[in-house]
Amino acid sequence: MKKVVFFLLISLAFSITPNILQEAEMPIVETSNVSVSLSVQVSTCDNQITVFLEHIPNFPEQEAVVKEVPDKKNVMSHFDDSAEGNFSGLRKVKTKIKTDIAIMIDCDSGEVLYEKNADRYWTAASLSKVFLLYLVMQKVDRGEIDLDEYVDIEKEEWLGNMPVDATTMHLEQGQRVTYRQLIQGLAIVSANDAAYLFVNKLFGGKDNYARTINDLLSKYGFNQLHVEEPSGMSGFNRITARQFADFCNLYINQNSKLLKEVHSMTSFTYPLKDNLVEGRKYRYKTTTRNNTNILVGKYDGADGLKTGFLSMSGFNIVATAKRNGKRLLVVLLGSKTKGGVNGKVTLVEDAKKLFDKGFDIFK
Repeated sequence: MKKVVFFLLISLAFSITPNILQEAEMPIVETSNVSVSLSVQVSTCDNQITVFLEHIPNFPEQEAVVKEVPDKKNVMSHFDDSAEGNFSGLRKVKTKIKTDIAIMIDCDSGEVLYEKNADRYWTAASLSKVFLLYLVMQKVDRGEIDLDEYVDIEKEEWLGNMPVDATTMHLEQGQRVTYRQLIQGLAIVSANDAAYLFVNKLFGGKDNYARTINDLLSKYGFNQLHVEEPSGMSGFNRITARQFADFCNLYINQNSKLLKEVHSMTSFTYPLKDNLVEGRKYRYKTTTRNNTNILVGKYDGADGLKTGFLSMSGFNIVATAKRNGKRLLVVLLGSKTKGGVNGKVTLVEDAKKLFDKGFDIFK
């Protein structure tokens, strides 16, 4: 089955024009009379082939498989199963974790303390929102917007256009919300409606936003980071642990106050009284929700940064903690639920283990 699947995937990938995204559905039939449905998304941007598999027997559900493809001649070798387990080695910290992709850096020096498959491409999921936060804070620093300025929500598109299972902060038509609250919604509860309100109000839509952030990433030399849209709902928002860790370190260095004022909040409440128009009826009541990063408030020194989940990418986190003046940053990607153990639990355990070992170095 694997050979048949990969043959069809690669044939499809090289039949389309570069820089075009395409979806296809096709039946795969073997001589055993077993027929399955295959849903494929293929991107050939930047000499890469990105394939998303759904509902294929013997494959993890919606697994994201991304490999460097230098030329067509050697393409099949890059999908060899043995390549999936490549272990890039350790620097200083010696431990074992369950998450497939990981890196830990010293934020002061940028030194890599631990790495595991740190250059493997992966779907960013809601870690993508860190890119949006970076651009929003650029506008704040330039004096283009005031964090305590209210924005009128004139149309119900911010919530109404979200998928039913999308995480939101319950923005509704007729409310007024501050940019500070939108930032809190992005960072604390990973609000997709806040992401789209931001890009529509400040960047003229998601396409202009994507061009803006990708131009900036290119300018800074982050050639392994790519953004299609702001929320992370797209499977084609791609990162590597190494370059994403460096970008998040840049974000922290330029926005250190946000760690205390936003990212270290243990919960978020919305809407408040000032967000509502008296006498108007709203669909949602005031709700308090916990920070999706459960390290905050529970692990000594943890004060950020962002989590992300899609079924195709599993559980992901970029976490930072500071002790005795030393700040470390960890990126973990692709934790899946295995053997009855929730992937989010594994992610947190691995992050704690890396932080413990990392801080031990600097005692």
